[in-house]
Amino acid sequence: GMLQVGPRSAGADPGPACYGLGGIEATVTDANLVLGRLVSDAKLAGDLLLSVEKARNAIANIADQIGISIEETAAGIIGIANEHMAKAIREISVNRGFDPEEFVLASFGGAGGLHVCALAEAMQMKFAMVPSRGGVLSALGMLVATRGRQFTRTVGLQQDQIEVSALEAEFQTLEDQATEELSDQSAQPPELNSKRSVDICYRGQSYTLNVPWVGLADTLMNFNAMHQRRYGYALSGAVELVNICVDVQVVADALELPGATVQKDSDNVANGEVYVEDGREDGVAVIARDAMKSGRRLFGPAVITEYSATTFVAPDWCAETDPSGNLRLQKTV
Repeated sequence: GMLQVGPRSAGADPGPACYGLGGIEATVTDANLVLGRLVSDAKLAGDLLLSVEKARNAIANIADQIGISIEETAAGIIGIANEHMAKAIREISVNRGFDPEEFVLASFGGAGGLHVCALAEAMQMKFAMVPSRGGVLSALGMLVATRGRQFTRTVGLQQDQIEVSALEAEFQTLEDQATEELSDQSAQPPELNSKRSVDICYRGQSYTLNVPWVGLADTLMNFNAMHQRRYGYALSGAVELVNICVDVQVVADALELPGATVQKDSDNVANGEVYVEDGREDGVAVIARDAMKSGRRLFGPAVITEYSATTFVAPDWCAETDPSGNLRLQKTV
């Protein structure tokens, strides 16, 4: 049958075969390790060494059935995983009327940087970014995010049933509820910012679009424009207002994170071996992220390592650090 990747995950226990914790099925992590995009002598969580041998053995079980090399099988695993992720990106961009070429692809998570160049290419994007502390970005975001409350109430109103004054009163009720909950958590009454929106659809549709509430006439006009952009058409018929929503946030000063600090000699570069589309490539630069001074450019193929993540700079891409420690990647051809 066809090679399938996911949706099941090996999790952390037993994890990928390369963890040596009992996992025997090949994973995307094993494939990245076999291709040299993960550095085999790096330690995870401080003391877990990855086993290239166990990763190769797991992938060999598949390669033998297909009749191709272990490296080709690993590349196939990565290719399928990338296509799954590209499909998800298309869902929130192209399918919503946005041109990915006009944006920068931002990746996060320990493995996000391993796939970011390939995903950007799949979306015909020329720029990508791996943020500072990208491996723990979700956890960092949870710690620094402002407190807030989101409330939704179903109203189910046809267009000719909408009374703006009654709707404004409904919004105010939800905002009062959010304000009460947030005030109960604060020693002093907090300064709050509220955003109102509505879920709207054309009468008879089974799906809605969320549109900021800016008064009835302008909201309906913006809904039609959004529907046109996302689905390629707009209707002149009546609409249905399904839900009203409020997002109330505590106003807080923006957190200023420290910039990147170069810990080592920026010329401390090791040589590695990676497999790319054209085959094996020797003498590939392997450098610690904190050894890259701001403004230094590194041309792919290359591997950039750090405590919580790894970035693979693909051929025809270059990486450059900015003063905040973010990795900015750019397609060079």
